[in-house]
Amino acid sequence: MDGRPRSRHVHRVAMTETYDEFNAFERSMWEQRGGAYADRFEAVTALTIDALLDAAGVHDGTDVLDVGTGPGFVAAAAAARGATVTGIDVADTMVEIARARVPTGEFRRASAEALPLPDGAFDAVVGNFVLLHLGHPARGVAEALRVLRGRGRGAFTVWDAPAVNRILGVFHEAVAGAGIAPPPDVPTGPPMFALGESGAFAQLLREAGFEAVAIAPCAGVLRVEPGEWWDATLRSTPRTGSLIARQSPAVQADIRKRYDDLVAPYADGREVVLPVAAVLASGTAPTA
Repeated sequence: MDGRPRSRHVHRVAMTETYDEFNAFERSMWEQRGGAYADRFEAVTALTIDALLDAAGVHDGTDVLDVGTGPGFVAAAAAARGATVTGIDVADTMVEIARARVPTGEFRRASAEALPLPDGAFDAVVGNFVLLHLGHPARGVAEALRVLRGRGRGAFTVWDAPAVNRILGVFHEAVAGAGIAPPPDVPTGPPMFALGESGAFAQLLREAGFEAVAIAPCAGVLRVEPGEWWDATLRSTPRTGSLIARQSPAVQADIRKRYDDLVAPYADGREVVLPVAAVLASGTAPTA
């Protein structure tokens, strides 16, 4: 096989925006922030891992591709189930961390939008919070379908809307309240929470060619000291963290004051208990 899409995998979503600069920005940020993300975000992203692997049918003997593997959190859980794991990520930093975390896996740097992998190579493809970091998420989903075997399963997660996903919502509301705009050196990307709307997420998979598409909510809480979560988000996230970090000290102080006010209702002693909400979409590849 030459890796080109087969007819059942033709991408039917009209592409009206080009986000190549955004993709380059994301890759650069992950190269810089991969270590901090690995240290600080495992407890948050772990919320969806078991549900993600269950939805993709990952078990002993499954050939699974972890798209946007990051520090290898999902890859490690899949390997613990006895799966054969391949992981790709755009950042060399992330690939190195994942290799150290999952020595039995095979990891390489590659874009989720153009997988250097043959058609029909995997039983399952998973992507935990990766689609919102792609300039063209529809391409990522189409590529995931292309490398699936007939009747293979794909599963993906994204963050829910800020109003319910308070771990990020408090930052976005603090920034909006401060009335700041993204700096000119931060390229515009697709709306971060667009796929948190279940209908849009399901449509993305269906238009790529997935069948039996299902949507499921994932919910939990994060218990953390407010200053620790502020620091973790600023140091680890490409869009939100870099936006705040590029502001003047006075503006950053204003955003921090607004953040503190927003997390105050969730206080439990010295910590806050912030609601975490995500959306899981899964589907089946048609028979070739």
